[in-house]
Amino acid sequence: MSGVPGQVDALASVSSLMERWNKECFQGSASPIEILRSLCEIVEQQTEVYFKTDPDPFDDRHPGRADPNCTLGHVLKIMLKHDDFIQTLAHTYLTRDQSDLNAVTCRALLNVMPGLEAFAVFKEHESSVNKLFKWAGGTEEPLRSYSIGILAYVMESQEHASTFKESNHKLVPVLMKRLQSIIQERAKPAVQRPFSQFAKQDGNVAFASTSNTYPTDKGETSAGKERSPMKSSTVATETAGDSIADAINRGGELSNSSWQEMEPLYIQSYQIFPVTEEVQQRLMLSYLTPMGEYQELLPEVFTNKAMDIVFHYLNYQKNCDIRLGFAAVRYLASLLCHKKFGIEFINSGGLEKFLTVPRPSLASTGLSLCLYYLAFFEDTMERVCIQPDSLLMELNKLVLWLLESSHQSGRMHAVMFLSNALTFKAFLDIFDSMDGLRKLYNVLSTSEILNADTDANFTDDQIYVSRQAIRHVTCTLKKYYESHASILADKIRQSLSHSNSRVSPVSSPEILPHKTMKMAPELLTEDIQLLLQCMSKKYWKPAAMFKKMNGVELFLKTITLVADWPAYNGKAESIRWLLDTLNVCSVYPPVQLDLCKVVNLPDRYNDSFSSPGLSILLGMADTDILCEAEVQTSALNVIINLVCAPSDISCSAPRRNKSLGSSSVSVHSPFLQSLWDEFRQNNGIMVLLKLLTIQTPLTGADAIRALACQALVGLSRSDTMCQIMSKLPLFNDGQLLALMKEPVLQDKRYEQIKFCKYASQLIERVCGRPQNITDVSLEHIRKAEVVQQTRIIYKEKELLQLVYDHLLQKGLEASASALQKEANLTIRTSASCAPQSTQFYEASTSHSTQHNHPAIPRSSVSTPSTPGPCSSGMHMSTPSTPGGLRFHLKNSPHSSQTHDTSRQRLSTSSMSSSKSAHSKQDMRSFTSNVLSKKTTITTMTDATDNMTLDKIVTSYFRKQHALCKNPVVTCPPFSVYEPHVCPEPARKSAAPVNLTARVLKHSVHLNYGGSEGSTFNRKFKYSRYKPIKTYKDSESGVTYSCCAFSACEQWLMLGNYSGDLKLYSIQAGEEAETYNCHNSPLTQVEPSRDGMLLLTSSSWSRPLSALWSMDNFFDQKVGFDEDQYVEFSKCVQDRIIGTAETKAHVYDVATGVKISTFYDENKSNNYVRNQATFNCTDDLVLSDGVLWDVDSGKAIHKFDKFNPQVSGLFHPLGLEVVINSEIWDLRTFKLLHTVPALNQCLVRFSNDSSILYASVIAHDDEEEEGSIKRNPYGSSFRTFDSRNYSCLATTDLQRSITDICTDKSDMYLAVIESHKDNDTLQEDCQCRLYEVGAVKNTDEMPPEEDDEDEGGEEDDDDEDDDDDGEDGGSDEILELVDDMDAEEEELADAESIGTSDTTSDEADSDLDDDDADVAEFFINASDLSDSEE
Repeated sequence: MSGVPGQVDALASVSSLMERWNKECFQGSASPIEILRSLCEIVEQQTEVYFKTDPDPFDDRHPGRADPNCTLGHVLKIMLKHDDFIQTLAHTYLTRDQSDLNAVTCRALLNVMPGLEAFAVFKEHESSVNKLFKWAGGTEEPLRSYSIGILAYVMESQEHASTFKESNHKLVPVLMKRLQSIIQERAKPAVQRPFSQFAKQDGNVAFASTSNTYPTDKGETSAGKERSPMKSSTVATETAGDSIADAINRGGELSNSSWQEMEPLYIQSYQIFPVTEEVQQRLMLSYLTPMGEYQELLPEVFTNKAMDIVFHYLNYQKNCDIRLGFAAVRYLASLLCHKKFGIEFINSGGLEKFLTVPRPSLASTGLSLCLYYLAFFEDTMERVCIQPDSLLMELNKLVLWLLESSHQSGRMHAVMFLSNALTFKAFLDIFDSMDGLRKLYNVLSTSEILNADTDANFTDDQIYVSRQAIRHVTCTLKKYYESHASILADKIRQSLSHSNSRVSPVSSPEILPHKTMKMAPELLTEDIQLLLQCMSKKYWKPAAMFKKMNGVELFLKTITLVADWPAYNGKAESIRWLLDTLNVCSVYPPVQLDLCKVVNLPDRYNDSFSSPGLSILLGMADTDILCEAEVQTSALNVIINLVCAPSDISCSAPRRNKSLGSSSVSVHSPFLQSLWDEFRQNNGIMVLLKLLTIQTPLTGADAIRALACQALVGLSRSDTMCQIMSKLPLFNDGQLLALMKEPVLQDKRYEQIKFCKYASQLIERVCGRPQNITDVSLEHIRKAEVVQQTRIIYKEKELLQLVYDHLLQKGLEASASALQKEANLTIRTSASCAPQSTQFYEASTSHSTQHNHPAIPRSSVSTPSTPGPCSSGMHMSTPSTPGGLRFHLKNSPHSSQTHDTSRQRLSTSSMSSSKSAHSKQDMRSFTSNVLSKKTTITTMTDATDNMTLDKIVTSYFRKQHALCKNPVVTCPPFSVYEPHVCPEPARKSAAPVNLTARVLKHSVHLNYGGSEGSTFNRKFKYSRYKPIKTYKDSESGVTYSCCAFSACEQWLMLGNYSGDLKLYSIQAGEEAETYNCHNSPLTQVEPSRDGMLLLTSSSWSRPLSALWSMDNFFDQKVGFDEDQYVEFSKCVQDRIIGTAETKAHVYDVATGVKISTFYDENKSNNYVRNQATFNCTDDLVLSDGVLWDVDSGKAIHKFDKFNPQVSGLFHPLGLEVVINSEIWDLRTFKLLHTVPALNQCLVRFSNDSSILYASVIAHDDEEEEGSIKRNPYGSSFRTFDSRNYSCLATTDLQRSITDICTDKSDMYLAVIESHKDNDTLQEDCQCRLYEVGAVKNTDEMPPEEDDEDEGGEEDDDDEDDDDDGEDGGSDEILELVDDMDAEEEELADAESIGTSDTTSDEADSDLDDDDADVAEFFINASDLSDSEE
């Protein structure tokens, strides 16, 4: 600002004038008129300069905020600093009865109104507003016009408008009539003035001189008289209008020299002094603009012909003041808020006058708002679309010009107009013919916020406006492509109906050009699915244009940017509309190909950051980035179009919309196969499986589940995908069937039906057989819900009656008599034994029976014998049967099926009777057939009549027995209190479950006593853990973080949170050495097999990991700054592999030099806890879920990602890879099976590779700690057989587990346990040593609170107990053997039922104190068997 002398002078002048006013007028008694007039001149001059910069006419912000460099903003800030100045103007000077003071005060207020909030100024001063209404109604100029101008600002507040409702009702018609009189008065001289043709040559000069008149030192009234010649100068007006018309014909393309000449026509002067007729009209229109929005004043609009007034100002042959025209356009926009006025405007030819406004100009920018209100109402837009094509083309030209205009408001109003207008086919066709899509697309692609490197150069207002612009453009593009999709789908349906005679005619409504296209979500989904099946090789111009303009990359980049915008309310809508547009365009195969390519994201993230398009879509579908149900459903729709594309995507012939579950096509195109592979590479299966079990957001969970299941159905067409899914717990454990039982939200029944439909197809594809769950309907779900909520009530006396009859049958007459007397039972006779509900069913179903068979008489169905006692319904009696045997068809549970069969046969026989003479024989054969099929019903009826308690209990047990996997005829007695399970069949060569029998048989059968003998031995050994020592730091508050056994097995290494490594003697239990390794918590400790080297890792301090020498001195050899986890190679420990987030580095142990790096950005899985590792032969590396070849350094295979945390490890046997709960075959890369118990667990293998230890590990993350507490195994470690991954035991420690390790002999197990007191918030941490296979004695183990004792004392107690155990006699040992045999049998029975995951405490709860020695004997025998193996 210092470089502009005019600005500095203006600011200095305003500052001096304000100080002078404060000193002389506010604190003194001098007249303020001169000072106020000087201030007004400066403000008006700077206002003129500000408007010469052509600001956005719809920008109502403070000038200093809209343009921080403008002088007007600084001038207003200086004036508004003095609060007393504005208050004095509005509430002191206005109330004085001095016309000159009132006029200059109103002028000053009108000048500073752009920087004020009128509502706050006049909030509590109604007297001042009443004064303004009084002057506006009738007084001398310029006070009247200035008052009207101030009221225009005040009435923008709805509160003020409602407060002064009556005053507004009086003033509005007055101003309209005043405008009419001015128009009529100015129209008269145009006919009477002679020699008008000679004034044409200097018309431009006259117009320029009158439109650029600046304030003088004269008073307002005299200055107004100097403008009087302009009132009759109609020739100048016409000449200016001709110039504007010439500019329109040139298309508004002006050179620099012509712009200087035409600038007055396009911008003109914003003067309010002197008050000319143009200024008066402009101020009156500015007041009428906020009043035009109110419905109560609409009658005044039609009465006073407001439309004619607007038409006059839109005619630039009669009105050449562009700012006056802009005021009229804004008034027109407020009137178009009313549908009635909009219809009348179009019927009166308003569009023709509309299009005569010159471009570019302020008024043409104002037309954009009128266009938006025209398209807002469907009825008005229908009348626009029935106009001639030439008029619609001109309207399209105006809209497309606005899209490229310099004003942001004009572009946005035009975009919002198109969002409504493009749903009309007539307008859409013309829009395409004029290349409108490219211009609309350019509004998005040229957005500064998308192309800038950073937002630091933008103000908050600019950022918000740019974001709103992106939001509106995405909505319009969505409407554009959805309209085209509906039109094309309608054409395809019509074509299919004509080409295939077997297809019924399409009943969809015809798309009329002047009617809006109704695009309901359900109908749009059907259209897109139809296009997906038929667009395999078709050319679709809108989608082809989208690909040509590189729309996929732009949209994906925009989605990524918008998702990163903080605190923006329109974020979800913008992303959803972008995804909806991609959903429509993705039916076009070239667009599908672009969605699979890598997209370069903006530099604000990373210089080399790129991501596949599918990864971005999956990120939007997942809940981790943006948890919005609508965004997730839109993203899933795009994914469905990709993975559910037609199998032969290159087929040129259009096909009908087939169900995704059909398996008629078995050959898939290479393009589809590559698309599925790309989907796997981006871990799409994990995202879809996660969405299947989603519970939030509650209102959209059911729809998300249905779409995710539909996508899985499409993926299941791939053999590889199908094989992977067949091993998941979703199918093996019945999780999918459980999800089909009920929706997340009971109101979402329709979404649940869709989910069940696709789930049925998915199960059929994966399992290879159809399921009995296809009959899913609203009625079925409703009935199931009714049955579930039904309260079962029965007559208890009938149950007692059955007990009474049962006692009589067993000969317990005394008990039966006592029961009869106490329960007051009535003795039933033979006649009363019949069910009482028979007559009810007969009466209720007889009417339906007669209705279903109206053509057959009742006598034709019965035999010639005497009819039964009941005459209604179908009853048959046989007199030869003693006791009067009757057929009660209505009581049978198969009655409905019988009725359907009878109805079908009856109708068939009825038709044959009209054509054949043997109708009676057919009827007789039908009757005999019915009689033969009702024998079973008779038996069931008799069983119902003779129901006993014994039959009920027998039926109950029979149903239990039917559920057995291998039912046998001869069963042990059934129990009412325990479930019945038949024993599993045992082979002769199988090893006995009983330990004693197995050891004895071992002498005969060297193979561990028979088949599966080694498995039984391992289960017996590794299901028992005896705590023998507890290691705890002498200093309070020390928390251990990791543990390991030394190579010599004499020391136990414990790392703590202080970065120290402590060595404890295993035998003595005392601390031997302490080494400070890092300045942050240790996370991992691993000694080498020779005991000379040691690897440590830490959380955050540098170096993150280090290699230490333990030969003579403990010193650091190599530091690894980037690797947060390191470990030795497996076969030969000559290399070290380190993990740096998603990268794996291999180092040489001797030199510490980095040998190789394994990393591929495109294949990275981004596991949170990635830990790179070698396989058993050191030929392969597993890092971040990717398998690498060590020699070539190339990626071999990327395993599918099903969890975000655990990266996995190799099985020591070398044939499998364990990644979380998934077990992969290393030879075929197929998913072998899943072990849900290993989910999110730390996995440790025993040294002989036969046992796997797993435990849910506690971490620092609060959310993970909460999940551990909710996990039922959060305080337990579990033992698995590494050959079949069956759970051998679950040991509950009642504490959180941090780390776990085993020694070389697998005889000891070290576990770091911690417990946090919720009251004191103190954490108690210790390392406990367990002896594997030893029995835990309850007497030798101290209570939980005594765990703080030293381990040596516990060891002494153990020795004493062992001595006591050795003194036991042989009789006691034999008794113990019997007890253990019984225990083994109980465990085997429990395992057959399915409860193999028993805790070691439960397994040992019945053993005595002397069991330890006996168990040791059998464990040694088990070890001998393992060694032989």
